[in-house]
Amino acid sequence: MFVDVTANTYSAAQMLDMEMKVMTALNFELVKPTAYNIVEMLQPASQNRSFSLYAIELATLEGISLKFRQTVIAAAAINLSDSILKTKTPLKDINDLVSAREMAECFKELCSLLSESNRYGLKALSRKYGQSEWHSVSKIRLTPSTD
Repeated sequence: MFVDVTANTYSAAQMLDMEMKVMTALNFELVKPTAYNIVEMLQPASQNRSFSLYAIELATLEGISLKFRQTVIAAAAINLSDSILKTKTPLKDINDLVSAREMAECFKELCSLLSESNRYGLKALSRKYGQSEWHSVSKIRLTPSTD
């Protein structure tokens, strides 16, 4: 037990009681899923998933991930990949959690970021997503459909 860490200032029962109070205060939510995790759960392994993950990694490096909730970023990245690759990922569950305004704003920022990705000199990320195992998505030019 961790009683030794406290130099025996607290008993095992007191430590367990405090642990329960902390867990209850956190509502037992120790880890929140990231946009990356959400996309991995919602999109099957495909070119779409690779493109979504590429957009999310760019957003993370450029600080966009600090402006939006993770569900919003995931939804925007998936919708962007669908727009670019002319596909449709069913997103009923996540779209219920995201407002259209938030999603549109994030979508616009991701589009801007992807269209300027070479300008930022992110060669390592571009190289990673340029590989065939990632479906060479960093080589795709941005032309989202307006549907």
